[in-house]
Amino acid sequence: MERLRIKYNFTPCFSKSACLILLFIFYGMRSFSQNPPISQYYFVSSPNSNGTQFYGYFDEKFGGVPLQKNLSLLSLLLGDDPNRLLPNGRNLVDKVDGRINGITFKYQPFAYQIEGTKYNLPIGNNLSKFLDDPLGNATSLDLTLPFYTDSIQLGDRGRAWIRTSDVIKYHAGTDFMPKTSSGDFDVCAAQDGILKSKSDSCVVLSHKSSNNKEFLTVYQHLEPSSIINFQDGHLIKRGQKIGKIARGNGAHLHFGVALKGPKGVVNNVQIPELYYLIDPFGIYDYARNPNDVNSYNYLPNNLNNKFDFLTFSIRGSLRTIHWRTNPLINSLPISLLTEQPYRKIKRIQTRVLSNNDIIGMPPPEKEQFLVWLDGVSNPEFFFIPLKNAQDKSMELRMVDILKDSFMNGKRVRLEYKYIDNLPQILAVWVTD
Repeated sequence: MERLRIKYNFTPCFSKSACLILLFIFYGMRSFSQNPPISQYYFVSSPNSNGTQFYGYFDEKFGGVPLQKNLSLLSLLLGDDPNRLLPNGRNLVDKVDGRINGITFKYQPFAYQIEGTKYNLPIGNNLSKFLDDPLGNATSLDLTLPFYTDSIQLGDRGRAWIRTSDVIKYHAGTDFMPKTSSGDFDVCAAQDGILKSKSDSCVVLSHKSSNNKEFLTVYQHLEPSSIINFQDGHLIKRGQKIGKIARGNGAHLHFGVALKGPKGVVNNVQIPELYYLIDPFGIYDYARNPNDVNSYNYLPNNLNNKFDFLTFSIRGSLRTIHWRTNPLINSLPISLLTEQPYRKIKRIQTRVLSNNDIIGMPPPEKEQFLVWLDGVSNPEFFFIPLKNAQDKSMELRMVDILKDSFMNGKRVRLEYKYIDNLPQILAVWVTD
């Protein structure tokens, strides 16, 4: 992605002291405009609505894979010292129990107390660097959004990492839901990866970055019967369909991103490398309400009631944007390509669905031309709508090209998109 470069031309200052004064005024104004600094209140820990402190779970499983929400533990392993972050005259909260691989140990949460009320410490430098550049060397996660349609909004309950009304008040992922309560949508891979694990309603993919670092993406609350029958280790391409969320009030996709943290010793206990869930949106930085240091509300105040975050620019984020484009809506994988190399057509078929009373939901176009490609098992086939085909010359032209390719053994490559869960052909390339 091309970066905008802005060149500044400065005229010489009259003196060093004048320059220093100007710089002091400039940075002073910046610090006052961000009072308190937004990134200071990242969710290392969070108070529950009942006044007790929540520090993160251990070994919560997603699709059978243990993932960590506990960023106090991650911060300790990265080398941050909570005592150095402690405000003058304040005391840290007591150490609490953690449990890893069946071993219980004490660890220090990044939180302090004032007359019994508990607050987050500022984020430490090492955790801040990790979240700024989790893969190292400024390598982007290079994700696209995990669905094909723009009729998606952030979920009402999981729209931020720290919830504003639940007792637990913590949510290590981002919820996406359809704009209509009875709707559903297809879910697709956010990047090329392999299947690491799946359960009845959850899929976890493993990815390698350009500098060979591993990270995971999590797709939870899928309709079990919709999950594609991938096997462990199966290669899944960016934008390839994984499954769909179920219809129904409150149905949504819980999407998460997890990265490996370092191994280390905490209170004489060896902690192995673990996967930690992070927030790839940077909601914790730019969307926090700066007028209320205790609300832990990381959502923008100026969005409509739909919380349509997808079209909102992330201009205020202090962290690296790990998505391909900004705003996020432009990262939708609307159009997909079948894999290289070009493939032979192993079967063609014309189908007419004359009755709606069949199992499942037929696509809008009931007359279809179907194509199966050699070596492609997902999707099983591709289709061209044929209803009222006399008015669709391009559709008929593509049918002719595909028929000729099938009869003469030519190899093809297809561009397609999902329409009502079926891959509709948009374009055809042919080679001998």
